[in-house]
This record gives sequence, structure tokens and C-alpha cells, in this order.
Amino acid sequence: MNKHLSQNEIEEIKKEISLGRIGEPEDVANLAYMLTQNDYITGQVITVDGGWIN
Repeated sequence: MNKHLSQNEIEEIKKEISLGRIGEPEDVANLAYMLTQNDYITGQVITVDGGWIN
């Protein structure tokens, strides 16, 4: 998804993200795994964006 961005553009985006890094597929995978372990969570929208202020 970010392959079209230059390194300078990526660095500028990282400045806007609270965690200071671009997300990795593992970040989404970790959430998906957590949700498989909990059958009491229903109907939620969970944002996986590292605190990006956009």
C-alpha cells in the first residue's frame, strides 16, 4: 500500500503517527488473533493505525 511513496513521504507520515512507525502486517495479524481468543467482543470498529492523526 505504501510502495508508491518516496522515503521522504514515509518519513513525513511517520512524524504524524504517535508510535513513530509505519504499521506492519503483523500489527493487523495480532489484532485478528486476539479477536479469535475472545468470543465476547461484538460489533466493534477497531482502528489499527498506531495513533495516526490524519
